[in-house]
Amino acid sequence: MNKATFISRLDNKLKLMGVTDVETYLMYYDEMIEDYQEDGHSETEAVSLVGSIESIAQTILAEGEDDFVALPTTGNKSLNYLLLVLGAPLWGVILLTVILFVFSAYLLMWCLPIVVGSFSFAGLAIGVVSFIGAPFNSDLFYIVAQVGVGLVFLGLGLLLLVLTISIASRVTTLTRGFTHKLINLFKEKVV
Repeated sequence: MNKATFISRLDNKLKLMGVTDVETYLMYYDEMIEDYQEDGHSETEAVSLVGSIESIAQTILAEGEDDFVALPTTGNKSLNYLLLVLGAPLWGVILLTVILFVFSAYLLMWCLPIVVGSFSFAGLAIGVVSFIGAPFNSDLFYIVAQVGVGLVFLGLGLLLLVLTISIASRVTTLTRGFTHKLINLFKEKVV
């Protein structure tokens, strides 16, 4: 077996094993073959001195430096794509469910600040409208009552605005934490 065939087969084997740093191993064994050739061995002898692909794969697996995942394959890319498309009704629905679940979690986290913020906006709007409309009343009792209602709702709106800002900052922190946990869930290495 020549060097190119050996490296190609080793590449395929390591990728099937799920080795994460395949290029490093390929360069190492390529240099090892070149070293044997510099020592006077032929290319075929150098490849045989390195060892079989299976023994190299077992050695790399035994080192335990990388986490390995045996990737299932049919050996045919067309068949893999066909299986991917045919399996889409199953994995597509599951993926959509997970995405909607995450979206609903974010929506639930932001419900409280949105509701409190809308009450704040309503209180501020009622207060401003009451003050603007107070001079248009003819009776003093209605003017005083409307200004009083305006003051109450302005105060309530301002308090709810402060509460909204406080809740929104805490929910922002909670959202960031949830996002980081979600990202770390997908970044974890599979053994």
